[in-house]
Amino acid sequence: ITSGATTPTSLSVSINGVPHIRLTCWFSSLVYNVFDPVSFRPWFNQTVTPHNFPASLGEGLYGSTDNNCFDEIRYYNFEYRYADTASRHKMMNFMKNVVPDGHYVMVRNFTLINAFGFPRAWAADWAADTQYWGSGQSLYHYLRNAGFSGIDSFYKARPWVLVYKKNDPAFSPVWLVGRDSLDNPTLSINLTTTDTVGTMLSPVFGPAKAWKDLIWRGSGDPVGDTATVDVIGIRSDGSEAALFTGITTAQQNFNVSSADAGEFPYMKLKLRTADNTHFTPYQLRYWRLTYDPAPEGAIAANLYLNVKDTVEVGEPLDFKVAFKNISEVAFDSLKVKMVITDRNNVPHIIPMPKRRPLLTAASAPNDTLNIGALVNTTTLPGANTMYIEANPDN
Repeated sequence: ITSGATTPTSLSVSINGVPHIRLTCWFSSLVYNVFDPVSFRPWFNQTVTPHNFPASLGEGLYGSTDNNCFDEIRYYNFEYRYADTASRHKMMNFMKNVVPDGHYVMVRNFTLINAFGFPRAWAADWAADTQYWGSGQSLYHYLRNAGFSGIDSFYKARPWVLVYKKNDPAFSPVWLVGRDSLDNPTLSINLTTTDTVGTMLSPVFGPAKAWKDLIWRGSGDPVGDTATVDVIGIRSDGSEAALFTGITTAQQNFNVSSADAGEFPYMKLKLRTADNTHFTPYQLRYWRLTYDPAPEGAIAANLYLNVKDTVEVGEPLDFKVAFKNISEVAFDSLKVKMVITDRNNVPHIIPMPKRRPLLTAASAPNDTLNIGALVNTTTLPGANTMYIEANPDN
C-alpha cells in the first residue's frame, strides 16, 4: 500500500504484487477498500457502465462520492470527503452498518497543502463531531476504536493508512503515518485467507489380479465447484504413477481395465476440488474401485506352531507353522520361501515345493496349510536365523 503522491502507481494497493487499486478521485478525502476474508476480492463500487461518461457522474454506493473518475483503477474505492460533518457521518455509517464483521478494511487518506483550495479538517475537527452525534460518536473515535492509535498525528497534511479486520480481536490492526505531504510511505502486510483448491487421497485398493471400474458419486454447487479424480497406480516396490488423470463429474463410471495389474497390483485415488466462487468443497459421497482381487493370507502361529529353538548339531529340525487364507479369493497354489542364515551370515535356501490350492474361509472355514520343512542341521552349528515367507514375490 503506497500513499502520499499523485501518480497512479504512487497511490496504489497491490494484492500479491498486482496493483489492482490505484489513485483517488478527490483531495481532502478518505478512501475505504473492503476485502472479503474468504476470497480476498475487493468490493466493487461501480454502479454504471465503465467509461460511460455521462452516467458515471453522481454518487457511488453507500453514499460515497463519485469514485469513477472515468478510470477502472478506482472502481474498488469507497471515497468520502472528510472536510464536512455530513460526509464524515457517512463514513461512520459505512464502518458501523455496511462492512460485515470479519472483513478486512483498508483506510487511506489523500491530503495536499493548499490543494486547489479544497477545505481541510484534521483529527481534532473530526473528534468535535460528538457535539452532533453523541459521546464517542465521531469518525475520529470510530477510526481510533478500529485500531488507528496514531490518529492524533493527523494534525497537518501527511499521508496515512490503516488496515483492520472488523470486530476480530485476533487480528492486530496495522497503520502507518507519513512525515509530510510529500512523503510516499509503503506498508506491506501478510494476510491469511482461505484457499480455493483442496485435495483428498483414498486408502490403497488391492492387490488385484485385474482392474475393472472406478465408480464415484458426490454433489457440489453447479456454479463454481469443479471436481476431478486421478487414478494412481502403485507398484510392488511402492513407486507410483498417474494412470488416469482429470476424470470429471461427467465420468463417474470410468473403466480402468486397461491398467496392468501385473505392474500395478495396487491403486489409490486422488480428488481435486476447486471453487473460487463460493469457496466450498465438492461433497464426495463415495468412491470405489472394482477389481478381481488377488488372494491374501497370513501366517497364523496361534493356530499351529511346531518348533524347537535348540537342537543338537545333526539333529533334524522339524519346523511347521499354520498359514490361513484371509481373503475371499482362493489360492490356486501356494509358494513358500525358507532361508536359514548361519552364524557366518551366509544364507542357506531350503528348497520347498509349491503347496496345494487353499480355499477361502467362506467355502472351507478350517482350510489351512502347515508350511515348513524338516531341516538337516549337520552344517548349521551355532546360532542361526530362520526366515519363512508364504506367497513370496507377490
